[in-house]
Amino acid sequence: MAKTFQDKLCEIFVTQKVMNQAMVEKINNDFKNSSKVSFEEFLITEKIITKKNLLAALATYYGVPSFDVLSDSFDKDLLMEFPQDVLVRYRFVPLKRENDTLIIVASQPNNQELLPELAEYVSDEIQLYVGIRSDIIDVIMEHYQDSLGDGSYQDEDESDDLFQDEEDLFNHGTDALDEQDENYE
Repeated sequence: MAKTFQDKLCEIFVTQKVMNQAMVEKINNDFKNSSKVSFEEFLITEKIITKKNLLAALATYYGVPSFDVLSDSFDKDLLMEFPQDVLVRYRFVPLKRENDTLIIVASQPNNQELLPELAEYVSDEIQLYVGIRSDIIDVIMEHYQDSLGDGSYQDEDESDDLFQDEEDLFNHGTDALDEQDENYE
């Protein structure tokens, strides 16, 4: 049977000596019985692993550098180069531009649809980093909520639609997004 993202991530944790095999078995059982949608969210909210250790394991899994979008600074003005729905759908934030390269932090840098989508908005070379999905979504939502309060161009009907989309995302969780995730992991 093929190993899942969860299995492979746990193997990395064992290799990095963050946990042992007995812990992995307990965690897998606890996750099956939890209401958490994603394994990453479960590990963080249950305080099983630190963000630092999770980011290190994700970097190993995806083979790219990691970046903590909540703790480290990045050029938030670059978010405006992409529509909010694209940022949320592909769970990424632009980190910074260096010469002709745009560094992107994505929750799934191996998503084969990501690079073609980015090419629709920018002509830069793309360098991918990995970040924690829930943190990326939080940064996007926070940025767009802050943008609405600054006298931006959106009319009242558009802002109502934006809030409804955010409300739907938070009320219904990211079940559809999680189903997509399983296809890429």
